Amino acid sequence: MFVVLMFSLIDVAVAGYARGSLISLRMGRHEETSNAYSGPTQPMLDSTHTSRAKSRTVINDLPPDVFLIIFRMLSGRPPRSTPIRWSDWIGWERMQPHTWPEYHLLNPEYPFPDYLASVCRLWRAVLSSVSKFWKRLIIWIGKDATSLSKIGDSLVWSQNRPIDIYIMRTFDPRVEDPTERAQVMAVMEVLKPHMKRWRTLCIKVLCSSSLPLPRVDLIGQADVLRELTLDFVIDDSVASDGAASPLVGAFHTPALDKLFMSGLHFRELFVKPFPQSPLPPALSELTVAEYDSTRHPPFSLFDLLSCLVTGHRRLGSMVLANLDLDHSYSGPSILSSHVSWYADVGFFDMSGDVIAEYHRLLRSPWAESAYYVRCTMETPSILGSCYYLKIDGVADPLALARLLIGVHGRTSSRHACLRQCDGLSPAVLLLLAVTILPGDNWILPDLRGLTIEGCTGFQSPDLRLFLEHRRRAHAVTGFAEDGDLEYVMSSVKYLHVQDCCELAPADKEWLDENLDEVHWDDWSGGTGASVWIC
Repeated sequence: MFVVLMFSLIDVAVAGYARGSLISLRMGRHEETSNAYSGPTQPMLDSTHTSRAKSRTVINDLPPDVFLIIFRMLSGRPPRSTPIRWSDWIGWERMQPHTWPEYHLLNPEYPFPDYLASVCRLWRAVLSSVSKFWKRLIIWIGKDATSLSKIGDSLVWSQNRPIDIYIMRTFDPRVEDPTERAQVMAVMEVLKPHMKRWRTLCIKVLCSSSLPLPRVDLIGQADVLRELTLDFVIDDSVASDGAASPLVGAFHTPALDKLFMSGLHFRELFVKPFPQSPLPPALSELTVAEYDSTRHPPFSLFDLLSCLVTGHRRLGSMVLANLDLDHSYSGPSILSSHVSWYADVGFFDMSGDVIAEYHRLLRSPWAESAYYVRCTMETPSILGSCYYLKIDGVADPLALARLLIGVHGRTSSRHACLRQCDGLSPAVLLLLAVTILPGDNWILPDLRGLTIEGCTGFQSPDLRLFLEHRRRAHAVTGFAEDGDLEYVMSSVKYLHVQDCCELAPADKEWLDENLDEVHWDDWSGGTGASVWIC
């Protein structure tokens, strides 16, 4: 797609140049290159020379400023090729365990600007004259690695701009690479003199031992660094079983907002030396992923949360992914009764026992968003409340029911999303339609908006039955709203169903007449009494 677009633009420009009609293109000349090419441009051709000009006009006959216009157009983001799912609109898209640039930035079919700069000297000169083209560095290691000289050129051409750096492996089926760490460290030596310009540093390698670590390999002032990702495929590091590992120096990151790190490295760099090694002061989004207690010493959930809660109360969101944590601590909660914890939380591939202990230690905290992906729930547990609830990839109906029942509290889960949950059966839907908790309390009493995607364990009559029961109970109170004295629970007003099952005609008619807004695959309906504002 990129190549087709590039040559289409060039064809238009060449044809226009041969006809002497490039005035409109030159109107878009970029200020950075106003003095880059001061020499005379090619003279415009009159109509008597049109046929002869066409025969000899080639791509490189275009003036540099026209190339610049074309390159600026190519530097824009291509249109999104994948459809936006409904659940991506309502607050969860930032709570993912991996933070990598959009697909097109790493796509060989979208090679801007590196491959274009290698076409010829003219193209290289034009591209290198515009610093904003080089503010993102994609650096490959392994086979066909990016050369150090090429990295150096990109750094020079980016001038004084903040730079976003992505270091990753080329595709290689091998499961070991004894040269990987040496390659990474060689790249880092080229990058270190520009540390004060780092805005993003995302590294994904084969082996964990190849990663450069803060305060060990990364030392200095990274004043504008906003995002740090240190990821790997194979954990081959060795954790110490005693005191904290010695740190070489300081790595100052006063603006660091987003951190992705393995459980092993987070434990060694922050948890074990706490409080001598505090978290970055501006940290807002934290992901801690992968910890195997069969290979490493036990990692205490209590120690992890103590480090976070005691040292960084302003954390906005936290993702815990595939961490085998020790939850044997049975003492009191970490937080006192007058202290609250409000960070959004995402659990990916986590055990129900760890999830339950997390909520106990933090006194069932309230979060704007809570996200449970492929998690288990072995025993019924009390979980914290949230405004947005998302459950993804839970195949066991009992585990799904326990997750739904566990969420409690006033203003709890006004919007819920269930995605790829084979456990969403008619029986689970029925649980949401009746009072089964002590005191005739409802499960998710404040539920107003419901999104269901890719769940195939129910039929449309099952969902309608659940919705009818809740609407009937809400009608008994005169459809009282939160804040009214009569308010007990809410009926569902907004529904989105995608890739689940066929919508029966009778159910379609009922939904259209009784819900404010409905989207079921390609059909939309509802009374329109109110709009779902997420």
